[in-house]
Amino acid sequence: AGIFEEVKEEDISKFKRMSKYKKMEVNKGGGAKFGDSEQSEGEPRGEDSFDFESKTTFNQLMEISVEQNQKIRAERHKIQQIKDSCQGIINRFLACKKEIFQESLKIEHLIDNLRSILSQEQTAKFLILMEKFKSRQQFN
Repeated sequence: AGIFEEVKEEDISKFKRMSKYKKMEVNKGGGAKFGDSEQSEGEPRGEDSFDFESKTTFNQLMEISVEQNQKIRAERHKIQQIKDSCQGIINRFLACKKEIFQESLKIEHLIDNLRSILSQEQTAKFLILMEKFKSRQQFN
């Protein structure tokens, strides 16, 4: 006695082929119902369109209660908040990455300027001494 007993395999495949926005309407239970004559772009027409005798929504087919639907909406809201938080972290990371790249370009330009003034050996010695001085400074 599964919840999909009354739903035919071909009906499930038709639902999978629906456009993203049509599915959202069906899942929300607003306006669009299976078998409606309105069809969006990319949706199958004619024989392939949904034609349930009872013209029920996806939530009704899944036998989702009002309480379950409210819990799903609350969880969806929490997930959206987590997603937004993660997106904020990603944006900060990308900003730091960009800043690091810009600073490394500045250093590269400084080294190029040194190369135009000093010989290769002098530039190498200068960079080595800079690193040694930097490490001593960290220990003090």
